[in-house]
Amino acid sequence: MPQLADKTFEKIYSGTIKATETPRARVAYFVGCGTNFMFPDTGISTVKVLIHNNIEVIIPDGQVCCGIPCIAEGDVKSAAEMVRKNVQIFSELDVDAVITDCTSCGMMMKEKFPKLLEDDDPLQAKAIAMAQKVWEVTDYLNHIGLTAEASEMDESFTYHVPCHRGWSPTVKDAPRLLLAPINGLELREMENPEKCCGGAGTFFLDHRDLSESIRTHKIQEINETQTNLVVTQCPICRFYIASGLDKKKEVIHPITLLARAYGM
Repeated sequence: MPQLADKTFEKIYSGTIKATETPRARVAYFVGCGTNFMFPDTGISTVKVLIHNNIEVIIPDGQVCCGIPCIAEGDVKSAAEMVRKNVQIFSELDVDAVITDCTSCGMMMKEKFPKLLEDDDPLQAKAIAMAQKVWEVTDYLNHIGLTAEASEMDESFTYHVPCHRGWSPTVKDAPRLLLAPINGLELREMENPEKCCGGAGTFFLDHRDLSESIRTHKIQEINETQTNLVVTQCPICRFYIASGLDKKKEVIHPITLLARAYGM
């Protein structure tokens, strides 16, 4: 199992975080369980990069899990309750976009939230409207553009594309495009960057041997790139890939790599 962070993200940031200058956009940040409990560094990087690019960030209190673990276990009722809670909170915010750093959370909000509510549910229209505003953070930044210039980096990395990427036609290439302008930063592509790592939510817990077999191929391809840095948007992919790699190698979110280029 992944190690839990000593301090959750929700104890580090909450409420409204102002941009460094006059904001050109306002976003609500849906903080998934992976970022909150396992990888708060991703959330810290997300907030810092957004405000550094003059984007105001709102982190509303009361948000809960997106519901995807419940869906995976067949507990549709609990997932629907989570959807209702989140829609009630985020639909009341006056924001340009709802961003998340997790591709699985993004898929849930974009595609599944409306489907988990009845057609005549009073929240259905709000769920649909909210879904239209949902972006993965690197995809959003690539769409709106960066205002802050990154420093040169003498670094190489490879990119693992998460399986939960089909809800947006541009999310799979967003990290590549966002990081490409950084001088000195080299992307070394794997032979099959979109191949599953074997983690697949809780699949690795229920099917350990098969998951580890799948991961073996991913680890081999990473090693063949001869880089010590892997980026991916999915926290489960991050954990599961890292647990199979040499300790000298690091797996982070692409927004964290951008934050490092900003000297954060």
